Amino acid sequence: MEISYKMSNESLLKKIKKARILKELKQKDIAKKLNVSIPTYSRFERGITKTDYNLIKEVCSILDLDFYSLENDDVDIFSEDGITYDTKTSLEISSQLKTLIILLEKQQQTNAIILKNLKSFTSKKS
Repeated sequence: MEISYKMSNESLLKKIKKARILKELKQKDIAKKLNVSIPTYSRFERGITKTDYNLIKEVCSILDLDFYSLENDDVDIFSEDGITYDTKTSLEISSQLKTLIILLEKQQQTNAIILKNLKSFTSKKS
């Protein structure tokens, strides 16, 4: 059974386009992988033509996207190194990493002080 509908969900199409651009792919690259013409793919990505569910799933597969996550309007998807993230999770991870960097820098400073004191102590004993 083929499910066919007009892709009018701007958010979904923007996410697909964004993922394609992040992967540094052109519409012609996707069109070639799908074995369709460039204008056909362009009309799909702009939501002009009707398409079937399987084609959408194929595009998602090419772009390493989770189709079901794309349907959720609250999630802004991007992909990096074949791993799909949503923007909210990415921001949380980024914030946690910044905190970790600050803690590691403080630990590094503390370690430098300890090392300096140990070297000073051992040179006095020698």
